[in-house]
Amino acid sequence: MLRSAPVTFAAFLILAVASVATGAPTRTESTGTPAPGKAEPALEKAAAATPGEFQFGPIASRDPEVRAQIKRLYLDQADLETATQTRLDALVVSLAAETDSDLRLQIQKEMMAAKKDHQIKTMELGLQIARLNQNDERVAEFEKALDLLLHPEKNLPATLDPSIAKERAARLGHE
Repeated sequence: MLRSAPVTFAAFLILAVASVATGAPTRTESTGTPAPGKAEPALEKAAAATPGEFQFGPIASRDPEVRAQIKRLYLDQADLETATQTRLDALVVSLAAETDSDLRLQIQKEMMAAKKDHQIKTMELGLQIARLNQNDERVAEFEKALDLLLHPEKNLPATLDPSIAKERAARLGHE
């Protein structure tokens, strides 16, 4: 099993690079209503898309203004992804060139902050899209995930140590 891991990783890496290099679409637009009696598989949708053309995620609304808002939010997500990846790439280069351990630590902290900021902003955009699509189930999922990200201390397990409980209460403002 250990011998196949490098081969599997190499295959994954080749596929990932190939999809980025060819501009393979990662999202497809869905109207939410498949043709009567026929469900279109996701692979057929992806194959039908023009390579390099941006493909939007699901859009349930029929209102042209709402559809335009949702498309703008999907484009914002893509722009955010590109900007974050560019920033992380620059940080990786600077990390590789840096020899001072304190500066390396600072760069690593910047990378973690950029990733967390990206995750939060992506979820906020997803929440807006879910609200515009009037998908209450997705709205609830995004709200819960955002709450977990923004307030991780709320979800810590209970403790029997009074000093830890007091510290947590103080951070939450319940003291």
